[in-house]
Amino acid sequence: MNLIFVLAATSVFSALMYVFIRTRSTSVPIEGRFDFDDQDIARLPDRIKLMRIDEGTTFVPELMTHMAEQLCREGFEDAGTFLIDGMPDAKVRLLANRAQSMQCAIWNHTLAGSWFEFTCSYPGGNRTTLTTLTGTGFDGCPGHKVVRAPGAGLLDLYVRACTERSMGVFMPASPETAANDFENRYTVWMAWRRAQVPAQERLKAA
Repeated sequence: MNLIFVLAATSVFSALMYVFIRTRSTSVPIEGRFDFDDQDIARLPDRIKLMRIDEGTTFVPELMTHMAEQLCREGFEDAGTFLIDGMPDAKVRLLANRAQSMQCAIWNHTLAGSWFEFTCSYPGGNRTTLTTLTGTGFDGCPGHKVVRAPGAGLLDLYVRACTERSMGVFMPASPETAANDFENRYTVWMAWRRAQVPAQERLKAA
């Protein structure tokens, strides 16, 4: 009975949030595109390390700052902007919403463009991600549901992430753990993705 009440209350809250945020959303749809084949995957590192950017001395695209400010008005906390060791063309800004157990990554890549994604994790390692990124080679590993929404607005996709994810117990999200969570998710995905690459391609990249 208590579980039914919690799920019903969550549904009502999500519906109200949709109406409220929808009326405030002025976000511009953006999307990036990546097409990675097996050779590209074989060249990527097994693990990554995020390196926090000093925004006073390093250029950060204005779009990333604007989107982060929008999300902070909706209950997110800024975890910082990072460079990715081994991926010199990429920057990522991380945010976390404790109340919704939701993390957001705002990406900027020299070649692929900009995109954003919302991720919710569950005990046991399963997770759901809604992203504006398109392309090939980035399928979700088992237990990771990926929903692609090219052209979606920032706040519209946030509402979808809250309402379309499977209900249940969520893993906590916080700005303090956002970078470590991001690195761990990459490691898990890369271990699975690399196993899909034929041995001959791995040897070429070695």
